[in-house]
Amino acid sequence: MANSMVRLALAVTFIVALTACSRNQTNGSKEADGFSANDGVSTPSAFKEPNPKPIELVFYGAGFSEEPFMLDYGNAIKEKFPHITVKFIRVDTAKLSEVIASGAQLDIQLSVDFQLKQNMIDFGLQYDHAELIHKYKYDTGKLNIQMMETLRSIGGGKLYGLPIYLTIPSLVYNKDLFDKFGVGYPKDGMSWDEAYELAKKMTRNEGGISYRGMVVAFQALSVHNQLSLNFVDTESGKALFSSNGNWQKHVNNLTRFYKIPGNEVDDKTIQGAAQNNFFFKDKAAAMFATVAGASVFSLNPSVNMDVATIPFYPDLQGVSGRPSAGVFGVSALSKQKDEAFQVIAFLASKEFQLKRSKLGAISVLSNDEEIRKAFGAEDAAWKGKNIQAMNPSRFATSGRASNYDHLALPNILGQMNLVAQGSVDVNTALRTAGELTEKAIEDMKSRLNNK
Repeated sequence: MANSMVRLALAVTFIVALTACSRNQTNGSKEADGFSANDGVSTPSAFKEPNPKPIELVFYGAGFSEEPFMLDYGNAIKEKFPHITVKFIRVDTAKLSEVIASGAQLDIQLSVDFQLKQNMIDFGLQYDHAELIHKYKYDTGKLNIQMMETLRSIGGGKLYGLPIYLTIPSLVYNKDLFDKFGVGYPKDGMSWDEAYELAKKMTRNEGGISYRGMVVAFQALSVHNQLSLNFVDTESGKALFSSNGNWQKHVNNLTRFYKIPGNEVDDKTIQGAAQNNFFFKDKAAAMFATVAGASVFSLNPSVNMDVATIPFYPDLQGVSGRPSAGVFGVSALSKQKDEAFQVIAFLASKEFQLKRSKLGAISVLSNDEEIRKAFGAEDAAWKGKNIQAMNPSRFATSGRASNYDHLALPNILGQMNLVAQGSVDVNTALRTAGELTEKAIEDMKSRLNNK
């Protein structure tokens, strides 16, 4: 097996059974899917026979729905593990307590890294994967380093799931608008100052239509910030907005685009939905700094767009934002933890990650050159596009994630909106965001103590 593959130990008979239904079969004792047959590690009894006992695994999570889950993951799982019936249920966080109390089967939780606290840990659903990782010789060293640092930080050194896909920011732009006004397209490697000057050139009113040079997704670029900024100190529980000067740099950099004459915003137009509409629906924004996933082109065929790397800070040339990830974790309630882990490990294997990369999903195996080069190769909507701009090789460091980041995020975003509108100055905004965050943390601690 190539060194770049993620490894998971399984018995020989299980490998033979799985290989029969694999799309990519190879000869010999090592398989192309990231599993190793001869490592001497015992396997669960359910997987010792060539024809394992049929089981059902229930995936659950908020922010997902059944159809896209099955298209992206469920069908591949069924193909690889024909004895497993895959079921997905959408469980919003507000309803999770009721679902747990009902005794419903919950095997694998789907979340994003910065919501693990509110979606998993607060409900006691976290399960340390260390034993399963050791048992099956799963090599976490192949996974994105920054993301693994984040997940271990959230778990206090423990790992409550594996990252399955990454999201990172990039700059999408409307080619028709640049052609219309005779301005050169954005380029990879631009600085934020260059992007700002370009936005000023593109902001104008012609034919009674207001064109915006740039719209910015504050949430995406704060979660994926390039300055390795943390929200809350993990030791003291204090917000870091005022104590770290780079927060001021971050806020000033992004909000200045809305102070360009003609690109101003109010309480309605600063909202995320309005920003999306400016670019995708109204086609009135030239550039959009956001997290643009693999489906951005196929879902918006009427927009003649391309993509460039997210602009860089001069002292961080070539450094993209820190990644966020979709995390699949074995639930503490699952009675089928071995089987659940093996499915998750398959989703993080080279076989599956390579297929997803070809369709434009950013792989968690960040250092695998074969996967990187295959990025977007089989998605017709990406033909002729600058797709590698969405697949950076350098990421901002993750720092130490806090279990209270989900409380801090809406506060800093709300204050950034006010700065963009000119309602408050940046220092007041950062101080207020910190005060609101610390109050929210104290309120949460009080509620937990009173349970």
